[in-house]
Amino acid sequence: MEKQIVNNFFISDLIRKSVCFYDMDEILNIFDDLDVNNEEQMKMVIRYFLLVNYYFQTNEYQVIFKNSLRFCLNTQKCDFYTIFERGMPAFELTYPHQDFFIWIWEVFYKYEDFMIESEDLINFYIESNDERMLSKF
Repeated sequence: MEKQIVNNFFISDLIRKSVCFYDMDEILNIFDDLDVNNEEQMKMVIRYFLLVNYYFQTNEYQVIFKNSLRFCLNTQKCDFYTIFERGMPAFELTYPHQDFFIWIWEVFYKYEDFMIESEDLINFYIESNDERMLSKF
């Protein structure tokens, strides 16, 4: 199996891209009454803001994003709060923080399990958390 690159800056980048097309006042109005711990509300936000932007990305970007999200959800190495905040979101993060990222997975990849089958599979990922990698996309 070919090693897969993971880079948590791709997750932050997609969060940032999700609101960059809107005026800040408009965004604040949209998210004013948002209950970030309400799974249904957050999945709507994920579907209409993040998923739409995900589809505009290249296939290679999507693959790195998916691998990065899966890797984060399966290891203790990811700081979900930092990844989220780096995306400069217009709303707060859920608590527990990991829930937001699980919900992203569930919306984006409905019928796939994010769990990695075996502990050894972690060895097939190469961490490259370098923000400059985004400049290729």
